[in-house]
Amino acid sequence: MAIELTLLGTGGPRPDPERSQAAALVEVDGERYLVDCGDGTTQQLLRAGVRAADLSTLFLTHLHVDHCFGLAPFVYAGWYDSRGAVRVYGPSLTQALVDDLFLRLYGADAAGRFANGRPAEGLQDAVVTEIRPGLVLESDVCRISALQVQHHAPSETYALRIEDDAGHVVVLSSDTGYYEPLAAFARDADVLVHECYLRGGAQFTTEPSSFTARLSEVHVTPEQAGALGRLAEAKQLVLTHLPAGADDADIAARASQAYGHQALVARDFLQLRV
Repeated sequence: MAIELTLLGTGGPRPDPERSQAAALVEVDGERYLVDCGDGTTQQLLRAGVRAADLSTLFLTHLHVDHCFGLAPFVYAGWYDSRGAVRVYGPSLTQALVDDLFLRLYGADAAGRFANGRPAEGLQDAVVTEIRPGLVLESDVCRISALQVQHHAPSETYALRIEDDAGHVVVLSSDTGYYEPLAAFARDADVLVHECYLRGGAQFTTEPSSFTARLSEVHVTPEQAGALGRLAEAKQLVLTHLPAGADDADIAARASQAYGHQALVARDFLQLRV
């Protein structure tokens, strides 16, 4: 038994030709889960050899657009391919998001398709579970738990811990500021995938000072990501949610020094197996 992780999107909200927006594919003993669904996720899945219809369970860690903008294309793609109802786990307001997209915004579009013979199943019948801290999902092969982390979004933001029956653990931080309870949540993880959006330098020179000050509360530097990896005693630290133009070597060096081991800077389609 093992956990297989494919990072489909390792970038941030700004357009980046090198990195897509946030999305990760998790497979545990044949069960597949999609974590986050930023813009372009459906295409990234196809490039990884996976159809949207092959996935019926999606986790949204929070409702910033770079983590959920691809929800409608993902659901429509699976529906075109005869997938049944999708299960969506997310923070409070996830039900409102799903209703707004598929009943209101695209409701007339869907009605026209139904009138022309397309089945309704799989498009407007998503089953939404709004996450609370603690155990979120338990199957025959794994458990998925959530921790609310330090971020500023329309509702809560959750890190996820995926553990299989053999004791393998993968933790995905989602977007967060420096938050030491996350280290306890990720204790002894085989892989800790942590965001690393603040690299310094001229990254946000065009933004108001109030905006950049706020960023320092809700994202982390390479040094902070490394420190959290060290506190968690994670066996491997992988950095994601990187800004456009990121210097991978510089980020890896800075994070590794704080981590005490070699940190890995992720690229789209990075695959890990634990």
